[in-house]
Amino acid sequence: MKNSRLFLVLLYGMLFLLTGKSWAQWVQTNEPHADVACLAAYPNKTGGTNLFAGTVGNGVFLSTDNGTSWTPTGLKDNYIVALVANGTTLLAATDGNGVCVSTDNGTTWTQTMLNTYTNGNYVSSVAISGTNLFAGTLYNGIFLSTDNGTTWTQTSPKWAYVNSLVVSPNGTGGTNLFAVAKGTGAFLSTDNGTNWTEVDNGLPWNYVNTLTVSPNGTGGTNLFAAANGSNAFLSTDNGTNWIKTGTINGNVSVFALSGKNIFVGTDSFSGQGGVSLSSDNSASWTDVSTGLPGTDVNILTVGSTDIFLWTAIGGIYKRSLSEMITAVKGNENQIPAKFWLDQNYPNPFNLSTTINYSLPKTGHVALKVYDVLGKEVATLVNEKESSGNYYIQFNANKLASGIYFYRLIAGNLVMTKKLILMK
Repeated sequence: MKNSRLFLVLLYGMLFLLTGKSWAQWVQTNEPHADVACLAAYPNKTGGTNLFAGTVGNGVFLSTDNGTSWTPTGLKDNYIVALVANGTTLLAATDGNGVCVSTDNGTTWTQTMLNTYTNGNYVSSVAISGTNLFAGTLYNGIFLSTDNGTTWTQTSPKWAYVNSLVVSPNGTGGTNLFAVAKGTGAFLSTDNGTNWTEVDNGLPWNYVNTLTVSPNGTGGTNLFAAANGSNAFLSTDNGTNWIKTGTINGNVSVFALSGKNIFVGTDSFSGQGGVSLSSDNSASWTDVSTGLPGTDVNILTVGSTDIFLWTAIGGIYKRSLSEMITAVKGNENQIPAKFWLDQNYPNPFNLSTTINYSLPKTGHVALKVYDVLGKEVATLVNEKESSGNYYIQFNANKLASGIYFYRLIAGNLVMTKKLILMK
């Protein structure tokens, strides 16, 4: 028996040396007793993560221990197509039963129909922007709710299959809403869906699978898109122009963000498939799939400390972000043209948010957070820093819900912005 165990140890050691791979990086978790269709993660009040799983025909499940155990929420007997969590609001898209909203981590839900049109309640995507809720449908365009899902108003043409909705700050206190309609193109609205502009110049075939946005550190955003049968594309001008990013193994099907780090899930349609990571605004990508049994990854989400995915082979897997992302704070080498402090994102936020800022020259920098009475409650940066574009993740688990202000000081330059914490 001892000789058999020794043989196995030596065998695994030799395989590791020969392949350079470790099977301990991705850890298989448990999953609900149902097929998983989507995942959403959001920081909870104790510094951990609430992980939600939307299923095929069995509603939404919740895990508060990173996938070790799952409990059914108050939403049952529904095919959940998409989930999004922001602050205290959880929004679910269903296949035929409209939109469901929860403000108590899924304990109770309000389910509403969007339209009396026969097929108008097949919802394909959802998004949250402050108190505005958006729902993209399979046959009837995009709907807006300003009363937490009680009533809905159509706010776009009757595009077919709105398969992606994303919201981003526009740098002037407002928001941009981006939408993708299958076979029609990508669109931008700066007025909550009242008017739309097509923004897909340079994207192939006008067929985009998914979008995501990331603050670029200078007041704007980087917009990423994945088109059918191809890699990712980047726009730095809100979709006016697009360029292809660095080469990724596989066909990109899903994005997930951790600060300015971008993860993509890919399938094996054209290439290896799996998960890749970029920390340089998509200029280059690193495969981080080692240990995954399946190469088709189209469900992916990021929590407080881990990234989660689902594959048809093996179910839900997780991996520590710290294994792949070595620092909470980072900077890009490009020297910015001006001093700038971005609006934190997301905002409002629940515990964790990202702040970006730009320094045109080297000097002492202070970034601090204050309450409404002007009392300092957190120091995020207080040191000499080189010129560059920086980002830092702020965890507010020790603060109470409310309005706060964060101030950046570099020499005689000062900029202050407001953030909203909603636990």
